Amino acid sequence: MAIAGEEERAPKLRVFFMPFFAGGHIIPMTDLACIFAKRPCVGPTMVTTPANATLILPTLDRSASFGHPVQLLLYSFPSAATNLPSGIENLASVSSDESWKIYKAVDLSRDAHERIIREHTPDAIISDIPFWWTTAIAKDLGISRKTFHAVEVFPQCIMNNLVKNRVHDHVPTDSHPFTIPDLPGPCINMVKSELPEFLKQRDHLTSAWDDLKKSQLESYGVVVNTFYELEHEYCDLFREFMNERLVVEVHEAGVRVWDGFRSSSEKEKVVVPSEAIERAVRKFMEGGEGEEMRKRAAEWAEIAGAAVAEGGSSHRDLNSLIDELFALQHERKNGKHIE
Repeated sequence: MAIAGEEERAPKLRVFFMPFFAGGHIIPMTDLACIFAKRPCVGPTMVTTPANATLILPTLDRSASFGHPVQLLLYSFPSAATNLPSGIENLASVSSDESWKIYKAVDLSRDAHERIIREHTPDAIISDIPFWWTTAIAKDLGISRKTFHAVEVFPQCIMNNLVKNRVHDHVPTDSHPFTIPDLPGPCINMVKSELPEFLKQRDHLTSAWDDLKKSQLESYGVVVNTFYELEHEYCDLFREFMNERLVVEVHEAGVRVWDGFRSSSEKEKVVVPSEAIERAVRKFMEGGEGEEMRKRAAEWAEIAGAAVAEGGSSHRDLNSLIDELFALQHERKNGKHIE
């Protein structure tokens, strides 16, 4: 691992990666930074808080041992202002009823982000979708900001459609099924209790939704943690918490464990019966339907491997992304302001 500030040969393209405070965001973004580090003349930097940095140190050390260093730049987590104990800086470290404190910390990190970006003036920023303000900061400095999505395109299409159509507002009960409108592929049915809280009632994400979408539209593009072959119809739709539905209903490579009530609220949580877990495990492990699911899962694993291999779709997309960032950097150095 290389710490920011060490004297090394200055890379030609400095890219800052700024993840949200959750392992499901930090880990894939770190993996992406390590892939960037393999390209000559690219200098990636992970920008995060001390406790979250401990999650990625082994990955950064491993990347450095192969000659692909990723720098690490830390800023303080606003523990006192969020009334969280020191070292509690991640969504996985709090109960669902205290998750709002992590989102409050996101809002309180805005000044630290602006200070870091203006002080270091990277050539490009890849920042998580909750950090919507980085678009305006980057635009002011004439650098490119890409919005990072840790989840696939499929759930984003669902959320976008539900925000637009609000069909879930018209069901009689939380357990009454409804169909997601305007999706390609198989018909997707859900119940209201499966939806994230911000779609069911106003919360921190509901109030920030407009800012998030506006920032994404004004950013210089998006980077999504997926590969095209997995969900090409949805990728195409996306260009013009529903991951389970993709696995179970679209690819038929998984089993739903529980069809009962769901909620992310501590007060409304229910325990999934052991019998339901046993049924799902048996269904997946035994022959017949389970065998077909395992076969499809293996096929998708092979396709995923081909996508990230040299010449695969994700490999080509990554090369195109880096080449684009180099081109934007060149334009900026020649005095063209990035809009």
